[in-house]
Amino acid sequence: MSVSQKQAGRGTALTVSLAVFTLFEIFALVINFLVWQQIVTHGQRNPEVPAGAMVLLVVALIALAGVWLWWRKAVYLLAAVVAVAVVYDSVFGLASLALLIRLVLIAALGWCIKQKWESFR
Repeated sequence: MSVSQKQAGRGTALTVSLAVFTLFEIFALVINFLVWQQIVTHGQRNPEVPAGAMVLLVVALIALAGVWLWWRKAVYLLAAVVAVAVVYDSVFGLASLALLIRLVLIAALGWCIKQKWESFR
């Protein structure tokens, strides 16, 4: 399958879902970096909480790139990272609205991936 066939097969819903989820993850990465920087600068406790979130976000972005490239293993990686991230966010007190937005975006992306699952390699 050529690159143009893969891109044509991705569809609008999956493309938009990947783009929106990626932007959300980049935004979350920036926010966590700013929080981590503030914690370190002011000598506050637990800088490892936003640092751990940043690690998860970077791995999620790598997995999203893999999904964009149609790798099934990237879908599995993304599912694992998302599961760990949801638990991490719940345990360490992510705002309820942000967690709800993340869950909605995950559900939309999962539905879009399911529609195109047969074309992943």
